[in-house]
Amino acid sequence: MGSNKSGNEICATSIYAHPVLRNHLPRKLKWVTLSIRIVEELRGSYLLLKQTGLCHGEHWFSFFMEVKSLMVILWDLDGTIQDSETLAKAGTRHGFQQVLGREPTPDEFEQLIGRPVPVVYKEWFDDNLATRILDAGTRFYQEHSHQILCYSEITELLYELKLRGYKMGIVSSKRRFHVINELESKGLDVLFDVVVAQEDTLQHKPHPAPLLLAARSIGVPPEDCIYIGDQPTDIQAGKAAGMSTIGALWGDGNVKRLQSACPTKMACVPTDILDFLSQR
Repeated sequence: MGSNKSGNEICATSIYAHPVLRNHLPRKLKWVTLSIRIVEELRGSYLLLKQTGLCHGEHWFSFFMEVKSLMVILWDLDGTIQDSETLAKAGTRHGFQQVLGREPTPDEFEQLIGRPVPVVYKEWFDDNLATRILDAGTRFYQEHSHQILCYSEITELLYELKLRGYKMGIVSSKRRFHVINELESKGLDVLFDVVVAQEDTLQHKPHPAPLLLAARSIGVPPEDCIYIGDQPTDIQAGKAAGMSTIGALWGDGNVKRLQSACPTKMACVPTDILDFLSQR
């Protein structure tokens, strides 16, 4: 059952080795990697035993002390993990048409990118009108949300990262019930250790507050985190939080827009993330 692996991969076994993830893995993932998480857990046990004087002959466990801690990977959702922007625009268009009798202007669509829709609507309209437009658009979005798909290779990458032992989180400007429903419908909810959504902070991207909350929730300093997103606001928030950042170009990310925010790295395809992590 075992096979030689390099780097942090210590052995391979069947998908049934993991009691939680085995029922959610894509069928084409025939093998999983027993990750460095196991080593980290053993390392923690060794430290406790040593402190209590119950561990002798430390040469048996000394290699555990040399294992480098894994980065925490935080993800934007829309335009990065899943291709929801087309439906989001259609929902916005529907809400405007139903309530205002017109479509949003290109400038209005531009101002909505990367920001919470309810917040922007309240900047534009009175509370009653904002609520009516939002409710009409939300109903349309929910009725068609089953059409939202993940970008190619994203699902496989997320499972691979989880099985390598990386802790991961979602940081989105979307409302929580949307985020949770869309993750659950794809079987991805089990992969994330934290979800920070629109309601969780008073300030939103490009402010660092949502990302700092995610790091605190997982229990790591911001400098041990990477944030991956498709918009300049994602990169700006990550940099303000003191995190490494990756600009995602496989979805809605635009090269020039993202370059202007100066991310740590640009990723053309999801698997570029693995290359970045292997260099750390």
